[in-house]
Amino acid sequence: MNSKEKITNFLNIFKKNYNKTCLIDEFGDIYRYKDVLEKATLTNNFIKKKSLVLILASNTPDFITFYFSFLIYGHVQIIVDEKIENTLLENIIHKYKPNFFFIPKNKKFVLNSIQKYKTTKNYIIHKNKSKIKHNLNLDLAVLLSTSGTTGATKFVKLSNYNILNNSKNISKYLKIKKIDRAITTLPLHYSYGLSVINTHIFSGASIFVTKKNILEKKFWIDFKKYKISNLSGVPYFYEILKKIKFENFDLKYLKYLTQAGGALNKKLTIHFINYCKRSNKKFIVMYGQTEATSRISYLDWKYASKKIGSIGKAIPEGKLILNKNKKTDSFGELIYYGDNVSMGYSNDFLDLRKKNSNNGILKTGDLAKVDKDGFYYIVGRKNRIIKMFGHRISLDDLEKKIHELNIKCACIGKDDYINIFYTKKYLKKKIENILTKLFKFKINNFKLNWIKKIPYSNNGKILYSKLNEKI
Repeated sequence: MNSKEKITNFLNIFKKNYNKTCLIDEFGDIYRYKDVLEKATLTNNFIKKKSLVLILASNTPDFITFYFSFLIYGHVQIIVDEKIENTLLENIIHKYKPNFFFIPKNKKFVLNSIQKYKTTKNYIIHKNKSKIKHNLNLDLAVLLSTSGTTGATKFVKLSNYNILNNSKNISKYLKIKKIDRAITTLPLHYSYGLSVINTHIFSGASIFVTKKNILEKKFWIDFKKYKISNLSGVPYFYEILKKIKFENFDLKYLKYLTQAGGALNKKLTIHFINYCKRSNKKFIVMYGQTEATSRISYLDWKYASKKIGSIGKAIPEGKLILNKNKKTDSFGELIYYGDNVSMGYSNDFLDLRKKNSNNGILKTGDLAKVDKDGFYYIVGRKNRIIKMFGHRISLDDLEKKIHELNIKCACIGKDDYINIFYTKKYLKKKIENILTKLFKFKINNFKLNWIKKIPYSNNGKILYSKLNEKI
């Protein structure tokens, strides 16, 4: 199915699975596809055609219902984290001037320019006092931030077709069936978390919607009770799973685990591969970017042990290539081609009228290499490569080497100088020994900084900007 005409839309999916279970909440209440569609239609009845809507994402059936309502009925939604600071939220509102605002009830937010309109189980719906008519691109559907809770007004512009195409191809390689059931372990303003929702709805499967986390006993009680068939998480998620001895849990309905959102260290990867081999499950490593809707490559389970560290190959209908400076270079920038590549970026509401600027091509900004079998490996970010006395050094690769020795760290730097942040004081000498073995440079070209806690975004990625503030 390569053409836009052949792809199924979400309205047809909801109609096709009308009486089937769609969502289950923490109280055990069941929402059929029929129920979600009826609520989605009611929401659309009080929103004008092709409106700009701002919604704070929460792991609730209400949010998922609103999300699909906007997708089905053609509105453009700006999705941000429900934990965003009010001043940062105001900045986004100032730049985009949405027509409607969907704010969770537990969020205290007052703005003179908006007025309360309606109330649902989890949300208070507001509308803009000013009757602003936006000139919105007809293909535009969703705006997602890549910056977590920072409140940056730069968003990735996704079309309905981007989302449908990516959902179809991910569902295809994961072989998601109608009997499958996911659980919300990721925030839903995050492209990976939203992708789990999209793929399961696309496949006519179901989702257990919870705000509980994996450290809570009730999470695992519900996991077993509602027969969850898959888990998805970023590297930090898998670190916690290992600490709580997840491998000892009796999860007979669990079929596979997916991991994305950054590289998982080798020891942890092997740990979960071995667990899956013993328990007849699958551990699937993936790679993606918000700029390509979500996941764009996967490592087939049968190659998990042979290709540790690889992001695999492109998803169906996608293509990966390397853009090298020289033919002799061992790595280059990873370029992705596919119909799931976003329409470009926006910085304010004026950018929402613009045409697709990417045309199916994404320069990922990641540096990668490819082996003789066509499997790709990320070696670092293009902007995280520095030159030290003429030698190119990947800060990401340096972090990885230190992590492999069970030392948590984060590296930032500029040419001829690297700052390494670590969390355990007694490991300073060990890190110095590692650096001496890895490089021929003097140790004073590295500055070791002890820090209580390495700052992470709620997507599990290191906040390097926060570390720069500490220098």
